[in-house]
Amino acid sequence: MKHRFTPLCFLLVCILSLRSEARAELATVFFKDGKTTTVELVGVERAQLLWKENASSTDVVVTPRSQVENVIFPTTEAWRNAENAFESGQLDEALKLYQEVIADPTGHFFPLPGNFASLAKERVLGCYRLQLDASKIAKQAQVVREEFFHLPPELNRIEPETAAWTAIANEKWAAALTALEGIEAPGAEAFFLKGRVLEALGRKEEAVSEYAGAYVLNFGGSILLTRQSLQRSSQLIHEMGDPDKKAELQAQVKIYRDLYGKGNLWEGAPAELASLAEGEIQPLGDAENEMAKPGESGSMEGTVVEESATVATLAAKEDRDFLLVEELDDKFYVIGAGDGNETLTLTGGVTKEGESYRFDGTGGFLRLEPFNANTPFLQLRMQFEAASGNGVLAHASEPRLGGFTLYLKEGELLMDYQPRRAKIMTAVLGKIESGKLINLAIVIRTDGTRNTVIGDLSSEDTVPAGGLKIPQMNHLILGDSGEGDESGKTLSGVSLPFFDGVIHHFSLGVGASNQEVTEKTVARFGKAVRLLPPPPETAGE
Repeated sequence: MKHRFTPLCFLLVCILSLRSEARAELATVFFKDGKTTTVELVGVERAQLLWKENASSTDVVVTPRSQVENVIFPTTEAWRNAENAFESGQLDEALKLYQEVIADPTGHFFPLPGNFASLAKERVLGCYRLQLDASKIAKQAQVVREEFFHLPPELNRIEPETAAWTAIANEKWAAALTALEGIEAPGAEAFFLKGRVLEALGRKEEAVSEYAGAYVLNFGGSILLTRQSLQRSSQLIHEMGDPDKKAELQAQVKIYRDLYGKGNLWEGAPAELASLAEGEIQPLGDAENEMAKPGESGSMEGTVVEESATVATLAAKEDRDFLLVEELDDKFYVIGAGDGNETLTLTGGVTKEGESYRFDGTGGFLRLEPFNANTPFLQLRMQFEAASGNGVLAHASEPRLGGFTLYLKEGELLMDYQPRRAKIMTAVLGKIESGKLINLAIVIRTDGTRNTVIGDLSSEDTVPAGGLKIPQMNHLILGDSGEGDESGKTLSGVSLPFFDGVIHHFSLGVGASNQEVTEKTVARFGKAVRLLPPPPETAGE
């Protein structure tokens, strides 16, 4: 509503608002009717906003607070100083400066929504979250809740992470998990919080996986969160005493010592961990935990794996503790997700030949479901023959949640790999020869190591630690990406001709560790399953 002031009234307003007028400050006003305007700020009173359309106008508009959704006010020096300290990571200094803003509310446009005194209370909560202080977070969350009326609409809520922190402060573990389940796209803080809850519940292996997600996603973020994630994960792995995780543990303590501990581990760290951090990096072993170890060089790049025994040299099945994939009735399966309940669906262009599937290059694919990659360990094995050097072999992805594509491009085998909310990584795994039977094994471990065996060559590279983490995945496609267009499309967007060739075997094992996948394999088939026979000297063992 506009008012035409008399000269005397206008002079009075100018005197009362001298500070604002002298600064000729602009503010952006968001009205509840959806309109927005940038105005010359005259003054702020408890129940109304005073402004002019421009500096030369003599009309002062008085807008009741009830009509204002939010105001972006001109920044004050005190607010700028506090924000600079916060953004540069000087949290203790930022907390002190925000408290100064809070102590002078009328000097910071209180109480209209968007005022800096109220915003400072929300920023204090953010500081406590970065400091990982559950007790202070719980208390400040209540302060912020009482400030909702004076905050912009987007801040009129307690975020799930804050609710989880509050529940943790009160040791309400179930409530914390419930809060975290409401996060659509969890970040490093959410992974850390879930790790804290699972650790408190004694679910150590799951907690380790969540901490891995935290320190991988937090790259470049809060050092304290990364440091605590590494420390807690290392302590838990040490307590579990799983020999399969020794390499992962060594990598973690070395990273902590070198990047975050100034050459030392945390105070009170077990002596065994300090020794591990000082020791030489130990190789993680063969890519599939069934192939022979690489040569003595210590590098897996281009290493020739020892030649396997022939089936004829093996003992009878009943005298062995393993089965070969060719001895299985079901050569296409997933272990660790929907065990024993897989459904195979064929589309046009795919025909079954004995226990294998032939793809004629016209666009057909084989769908294998269900599939769940919410796991840190992944073991993929294939036997295939490609008639050409191009085409998608296997594809599993969910929009915005990540996944992987295994494909051939100009005679090379590549893999696109994307954990949830991370960048897509593309790795060249090796060359393949068209028309030749290819034995392929890929293992992706919790610590971010990917081991690959193609025929008799093995290699090792790195991917983000923590696994794919795609709980909503429900199918896996062989021979295409399921796009249904003129070509198969990879996760990274590469378009390829449809796969032309034969897939004799495909299996995927997912779980918390290699040990878990092996145990589930034995539970399903009665024995461990090997892609190839072991080397001759151990074939009868």
